[in-house]
Amino acid sequence: QTTIDVGTLLIPGGQITALGRALLYADRVSSLASIGATYTSDSDDDLSRALHNISLVTGIATLADPSNFRLLLRGRAAQLADVDPNAVKNALEADARQLLENPAQLEQLDARERELLAQVFEQDRDLLRSASIGDLSADVEAVIRLLRSVDRPADAVVRGVSLRRFTQGIPELNADEALAQQAWSLFDAEDYGALQDLFRARNLNGGYPPAEGFRRIDETLSGGQLSGRYFDRFQSQATLGGSFATPVEAAESIGELRYPYESRALRDELIEGTYYFKFQFNVEAKPNFFVEEGDIMPWFRTTEQQASRQVRTSIPLHQLAPDEIEEVAALQYVRGDWRKCVVNGREVVKDVQDAINNVLGAEGQLADELADLINRSRELKTLFRSSASKERLVEVWRAVRTHGDLSADAQFMERVSDFSDDLLRQLNEDLTNPKWADELLTAFRQHPTDVTLWRQLKEDPAAAWEISKTNPDWQRWAQREFFKDVTRLGKRFESETALGAMKNRSSQWYGNLKTQVSSDFGKNLDDYDLFSQVQLKHNGEDYFVADQVFVKFDDFGAVEDLLVIENKLQRSTALTTPQSNALRQSSYEVRSIMKASEFNTTNQLNQGDTLVFDGPIKWYKVYDSENGDVIVGIDKL
Repeated sequence: QTTIDVGTLLIPGGQITALGRALLYADRVSSLASIGATYTSDSDDDLSRALHNISLVTGIATLADPSNFRLLLRGRAAQLADVDPNAVKNALEADARQLLENPAQLEQLDARERELLAQVFEQDRDLLRSASIGDLSADVEAVIRLLRSVDRPADAVVRGVSLRRFTQGIPELNADEALAQQAWSLFDAEDYGALQDLFRARNLNGGYPPAEGFRRIDETLSGGQLSGRYFDRFQSQATLGGSFATPVEAAESIGELRYPYESRALRDELIEGTYYFKFQFNVEAKPNFFVEEGDIMPWFRTTEQQASRQVRTSIPLHQLAPDEIEEVAALQYVRGDWRKCVVNGREVVKDVQDAINNVLGAEGQLADELADLINRSRELKTLFRSSASKERLVEVWRAVRTHGDLSADAQFMERVSDFSDDLLRQLNEDLTNPKWADELLTAFRQHPTDVTLWRQLKEDPAAAWEISKTNPDWQRWAQREFFKDVTRLGKRFESETALGAMKNRSSQWYGNLKTQVSSDFGKNLDDYDLFSQVQLKHNGEDYFVADQVFVKFDDFGAVEDLLVIENKLQRSTALTTPQSNALRQSSYEVRSIMKASEFNTTNQLNQGDTLVFDGPIKWYKVYDSENGDVIVGIDKL
């Protein structure tokens, strides 16, 4: 391409004259001559008119005479040494800047005149480069492209991007046609470095690229064309949104992405907490939805060699219906690595994810394992989302995770969520104890909620023994070795120690109880018969099991009064719920089939018999303090 120096045209009377700048590069006179030939092939009048008009528009009187132009073509090598190349560079950049600041003058030039100016700039640029004068201002290239783009129609399209779309949403480009043409010409020439410099210098579009970041748009996809296609995006928000994504293969993992973070031309650097979403569309029945796909524009820190591809959705992701985006998976950048996220629909369950990151952030594999587990179980996800202490729930899961399927069971996890560290330690010990590990694991797998029964056994074996008499859930535990071993003391205290003392009217503790009953109620205990393990019901089918019952009969075998004894391994052991409810009742009905007297009398209690207190309710607690082998006290309840 042949050109001539723009300084010749734009700086009359300047420090470097048109003639001087031409003489500086006398070895390029042949190129200048070819330009001259272009403009003199028809007549001197053509060249004269072109130069004269440029002179009028730019205010350069010396161009009015075509002889000045012809002087340039002949060249004057003798004056070459008188010109400083750096001064030429400065003048060239000043010319470019002056023209960019006054772009309206270009509208007064015809296409041939603008082409002449463009060639002038190109020649100066090339001559300076040949003299090793580099680092020219971007304004020089901008002027060249601007000169060749003023006549571009508004509906022009370059690489699938229209001029209208290029300027869309950028008020400065819509208000300033020359500026728009300058930017458009840089885009057309794929000079993205200069284009970004222009956008930064003029503060255009907040620094973001035009054309919605597209370098080119290759295709538009909709409906079934999107079937089976995967897309991904990086973002700072925990809910999938926005209108841009990147095509990705189903099998691509975060560490093997064809288009990694640095290729996406994103403004922000990868920082702690960034989310990565991968998803598919399910939009075959949505006719107005489509995506445009193409190469992205090198921008921010992304080089032309790195630049990836992108899609833009016709409807923002966050405005699509819940069932129109599927197979959503998410990761979060935590402590320099990508961690799997708990997702619900198209959002990361942030409070659950934060709890996992806080507790397991340094244990990446465990964090991913838990996230996968929660994502696979709707019940477990509901439990974690509703938990008031999510971090504690994560800690509890970590403590029981070695038991596999139990840690994945929402019912089991819910019941161990408030276990203390010590209780969790005991649970792990029992679940790994060869003596009853298989038995307990089987029990919890069949009935996950039974871990609550295990807890009662560990915290209060005596109370557990009491509960087992009335709670049907305990019936399946009654024959387990674990249950028998743990409740052994309570059973011994009740069936041997306490009952043995009450059956022996000459024993110390029978005497103590007799004295206390006389003092409390004015009754003589010797007038009462004794029965043990009697099921007594009230209020319909509510019932409890009385450890011992003293019953007073009249001469005809009718019940006149009763006194209830409850046995506890410790004084602090509270009554069970059925016992507490029964304590407030003034009468009971025998639920047991038949109970014989422990004193070996002919008296007996039969199913359906009614037992009524004579006067106040009479309940006593008989208790031990340690091993269940002795009575240490009696309290009136």
